[in-house]
Amino acid sequence: MVVKIASFELNISSKIKNLSICYLKEKKLFTKECFYNIEKKHWEVHVDDISINSLYFFKKNDNYFLDPNNPALKTEGNMCYSVYGDKIKIEKEIISVNCSINNKIILHHSIPTVFLNESFISLKLDMIFNKYSYKNSHIITIEWIGPKETYYIMDNYLEVPKGETKISVNPHLKIDPSTMKLGIWNARILISNVLVKELEFKLSSTTYST
Repeated sequence: MVVKIASFELNISSKIKNLSICYLKEKKLFTKECFYNIEKKHWEVHVDDISINSLYFFKKNDNYFLDPNNPALKTEGNMCYSVYGDKIKIEKEIISVNCSINNKIILHHSIPTVFLNESFISLKLDMIFNKYSYKNSHIITIEWIGPKETYYIMDNYLEVPKGETKISVNPHLKIDPSTMKLGIWNARILISNVLVKELEFKLSSTTYST
């Protein structure tokens, strides 16, 4: 008997810790740890007991996020899951992405200083898509990397209307004072699992009230 093994690849940085995949099987949640492939520079996991239309997500500690390369989703209760199906071809469909953080535009070779006076960081993404693209559903994944490790991964489902090329989104990262360390931070922006932007900023102070 030949067993088909499902393989998943994530373009997340090596600085993340405790990364795993969780999937539902017969109404039970199973977890399998991901491993980092140093040569290919991405995270991998192989699952031999997942079937078509199974529900799954990725997890770092108590933070869960959807499969960046799979726009097929299903909501059950308060949870949103990725739906396992045939492997989707990765295509780079973004021409450019301009970013601003807390209303400060990220310029080339510049490191803006961020002073937090509210309990969130605001990130604005202005994206220009290839007008000849046929794919209109994307998962935007934002990896927030602190001075020591990846702090949080957030995602955003994006529908691009037919004929549209310019789309803007404004995701907000809720601050956890216990892990929001001062120093140099990085943010990696993935669209459909393709790294389209990497930015750097200096978190100088946190003066907001909780």
